[in-house]
Amino acid sequence: MNSDITKLMSDKIDENDSSRAPINLNISNMIPINLKLLMWYNYEIPPNKLKMTNTGRTVIINGEWNMERPYLTSGPLLNDYSFSQIHFHWGPNDMIGSEHFLDGGSQPMELHAVHYKTEYLNQESAMTQIDGIIILVYLFKLQTSVNPAFNSIITSLPLIHQPCSTVHIVNEPLIKILRPFIQDYFLYRGAITKGDFSHWIKWLISREPIGISLEQTAEFRKLNNKKYKPNLNNCKQLRDEKNTCVFHINPSGSCYASLLPIPRDSPPLTASQRAFTMEN
Repeated sequence: MNSDITKLMSDKIDENDSSRAPINLNISNMIPINLKLLMWYNYEIPPNKLKMTNTGRTVIINGEWNMERPYLTSGPLLNDYSFSQIHFHWGPNDMIGSEHFLDGGSQPMELHAVHYKTEYLNQESAMTQIDGIIILVYLFKLQTSVNPAFNSIITSLPLIHQPCSTVHIVNEPLIKILRPFIQDYFLYRGAITKGDFSHWIKWLISREPIGISLEQTAEFRKLNNKKYKPNLNNCKQLRDEKNTCVFHINPSGSCYASLLPIPRDSPPLTASQRAFTMEN
């Protein structure tokens, strides 16, 4: 039954091929739908290698695993999607730095966790397919204290001050910076343009923001772009959302605002963590 509902939802999303990303998200305009939980596998397993690169446009984090790569399945997904990379978006100040807006407002930063359909083997091949890429979106929200989960990233940024520079960072599991969400999130399909090509992407947006301090966001704006000048803005232009079908997956009772407060409790267990707990 879940696969039938997911297929109908995917068909509904695919009906309109004019949708673009990023957009403003307003919870009052979304279609609520209940699906099976989104399943996270291997996000608690440390990578064999984790590196961070200043591309001159953004900061990218990717890694290598001895075992199977982290991947997502179930929920709104009809197939498995493997982790590819994390990258960040920020703006000239902490008032405007996210690509997606929520209820008409921007946040200081935005994190994208790019995943590719596993059967396509890599991100490059998947980008050419209409169902090849999904991106998990996390909005950052300011807090007074630093976020210790980002210590390794923030302290390594000065080492990649110049464009096209790379540094190896602590081999920490992705779950340390990607808080799993299994319900109460948003989903839409929107294209991004690179050169002469449009790439269709399914966006899964977490309602729970990541806490970050003023000192931490400032470190990203110190990086140089490809012209060897401070990279003060790497956000795409906001698109018109009026023709975009946005789903609210497994809504919670709180629908007053699109973005929830910074979570202070422990994150939900991944599917592989739950399986290990049951076996022991």
